[in-house]
Amino acid sequence: MAQQNTIILENNLKITFIYHSGFAVETPDCTLLFDYYRGDIPEFAAEKPLYVFSSHKHADHFNFQIFDLAEKYKEIHYILSDDIRKKYKRKYLMEKKGLTEELLEKIIWIKEKENREDQFVQIQTIPSTDIGVAFLVRLRKNGSYVYHAGDLNWWTWKGETEEEKQKMEKNFKDDLEVLREKLAGNEITAAFLPLDPRLENHYADGFDYYMHNIPIRYAFPMHAFGDYSVIGRLMKEDIACEYRNKVINLCGEKKKKVKILNPEVRRRIKEMLERKEET
Repeated sequence: MAQQNTIILENNLKITFIYHSGFAVETPDCTLLFDYYRGDIPEFAAEKPLYVFSSHKHADHFNFQIFDLAEKYKEIHYILSDDIRKKYKRKYLMEKKGLTEELLEKIIWIKEKENREDQFVQIQTIPSTDIGVAFLVRLRKNGSYVYHAGDLNWWTWKGETEEEKQKMEKNFKDDLEVLREKLAGNEITAAFLPLDPRLENHYADGFDYYMHNIPIRYAFPMHAFGDYSVIGRLMKEDIACEYRNKVINLCGEKKKKVKILNPEVRRRIKEMLERKEET
């Protein structure tokens, strides 16, 4: 299993890849956890609000273990796609999974094209080309945007008819137009985007369209089902020439050191090391 790899971006956004499509985003004010289904969840600051997102009911995007986090993090909010509620009824959640009334009250069931917000985050949803939703989250304290695509991708499978391919292309581009409208000219600081080798020669169709049509500062490939060589493959292709420097590979089998892109954090660390040398 891939181990956690971490990077620190501008505005002190700490991004951790957990596994597959699972990512954590730690900010000075709150923590976001997206589409966890396996792997080791990092230790978060217990005093900060924790927002746990699941984009849809597929087993590689949703795991009931996320509800165990409520024992440790008291200010926890679950933002779950409504298709999960349709599959797992309230009675099942309580009788089979042991969720209490108190815990159920912490769940926000959300549909496509909805908007929810509190003092820390504004959450908007985009329709998916599969099931569920994609999440666009604005961090209200610093204005940064974080995007998790879920299964919103340009899926082209071997054996599909031309009609099916054309329908998928239209749906995908229409959904990204919804995303563009919700951004209203703003840039996404961190975007988690599918790069799926199962699509063979079409593995990068969606990722490439995102990068050429949506303002994204840093893109994190995901949904590779353990075949992380697909990221290196894309970086060698001509289509990636305009955005290679925006793609961050946190996936892999070996644990990486924490990278720091935030210049202010780098400066403080340098000053601290210099003081140590002086003493």
